[in-house]
Amino acid sequence: MIWNVLIMPKIFTVVLLSILLLPLTKAFAIDLNVTIFAQEDKGIGHLEAQHVANIAYNEGPIKSLLENKEKVIKFEANMDTPGVKEIMDKMNSNLIQQLNSPAQFESINISYEGKIAGDDRSARIDAKVSVEFIIKDIVVSGDTMGDGALTDLNWRGISLNEPLIVNTAEYGEIDINSLKGLIEKLEPELAQMLQNAGVDDALSHSLLDGSDFKKLPLSNWATSFEASGASADAKRLGLTGNIPAVLTTYAKGESSFREGILKEIHIEKDIKVDNSEAKLKVTIPPAYSTIKIAGYASLESRDSNEYVLVTDYATGKQIYQSQNLPIMVFAGFAGIAAVIAGIVIWKVNKKK
Repeated sequence: MIWNVLIMPKIFTVVLLSILLLPLTKAFAIDLNVTIFAQEDKGIGHLEAQHVANIAYNEGPIKSLLENKEKVIKFEANMDTPGVKEIMDKMNSNLIQQLNSPAQFESINISYEGKIAGDDRSARIDAKVSVEFIIKDIVVSGDTMGDGALTDLNWRGISLNEPLIVNTAEYGEIDINSLKGLIEKLEPELAQMLQNAGVDDALSHSLLDGSDFKKLPLSNWATSFEASGASADAKRLGLTGNIPAVLTTYAKGESSFREGILKEIHIEKDIKVDNSEAKLKVTIPPAYSTIKIAGYASLESRDSNEYVLVTDYATGKQIYQSQNLPIMVFAGFAGIAAVIAGIVIWKVNKKK
């Protein structure tokens, strides 16, 4: 009896949490998180990306260069760091020219970490960049107290497919937007070998490529409503005006019937250096995003552009549909049913 009362609920809880939380785990990704305040025509958030490459080798020049070696570069840069303002200018040009968005980045801070580490069989090359930002001019027309503020979300597809150079006092110039840029900085001899072997194009894919966020229509993102405000982000922006105590959330990133199965992209290349062979594998992650909007938001599409109409009060237009739940939720429900069925069967067998 004690076992039934105390142990069974704990087992049920552990199994249930495992079922629900496992699909949320992701080792790395391109990740966009932002909170929008249409009331103040601003937003605050971050865009983060990580790419990984592995080189498997036998005896030869690459192994001799990378075996038992570890090199790391890590820094933070702000608007006063040479190159950062130029990167923000490129971001703003991309919004206007490629995304037809009126939005502009007001400020950015960059965190970067790169690492090359090798053993006797292979080496791992890892680059991670995070851009914290404040964005403005997102409201196209109207206001949240009236009929609604028409707020642009086309900017979410920000994509910079070119070298982005930051010049730090400690490391000098480095291209933060590709694995190739990291290799050229930490191991220029390796960069030359890979270029001569004709495989460096696989390492040139841009980290700050948010085009997938725009490819999926917002109508296919999961939506939810939270009565929990955004006071922390409002404080970071220094906002003291009218901020609703509710949030509308649009989320992308869980495999579902709407989005399809999210998969990493793997690029494999054979490397030949002198008389030795190696294999390169580059991993590019899927895209995840959470866009939170202070107030009540409903979708508006005009001439292939996507907006949300934001109000401080409920208008009756907002729809938070069960069909917008990610497939992981349905899997969770199925898992719960399986656990309950297992418990019932176990008890029945025990009574026999």
